[in-house]
Amino acid sequence: MNLKIVDDGNREVYLNLCQGYEAEFSSLTGKKPDPQGRFALDTPLTENTTGYLLYDEHLPAGLAAVKQHHATHHEVCEFYVLPCYRRQELGKRFAHRLFSMSCGQWEIKQIEGADNATTFWRKTISDFLKEYVDQSDNNIDTHFQEDIYVDPYWGKVTRQVFTSMGR
Repeated sequence: MNLKIVDDGNREVYLNLCQGYEAEFSSLTGKKPDPQGRFALDTPLTENTTGYLLYDEHLPAGLAAVKQHHATHHEVCEFYVLPCYRRQELGKRFAHRLFSMSCGQWEIKQIEGADNATTFWRKTISDFLKEYVDQSDNNIDTHFQEDIYVDPYWGKVTRQVFTSMGR
């Protein structure tokens, strides 16, 4: 597993994978492609939103977009692992690597109906906290919260918030 930050040299790979991600969720978001068959993206890469590519050997296997709201608040805005790489713990290792890179509060949201994504994130965050939270603190729940709220853009979402101490 190899992780690369999106830059001018690999931006096209990132944008291509984004199309698969958008298509996969189109039944929940109601999005349709434009006349050229491309979906509009919800999370542009900007000064405070970094794109990441996950590679298996030399082949792209997934992507993430992480928005930094401020120095200690990070939001996973997009996260996608190609179907052929799922159920191999590659996504979990990818997420753990992202969480380990930056200390502070992390936030992840899933739109209504994305039940598989919610299950994935609950398990992935729980496993991360068990592995990386100070072992003297036996109560992982103090580092994790989940709620359901109405997001201004997405509507009803499930949200997980937790704290990473980085590595």
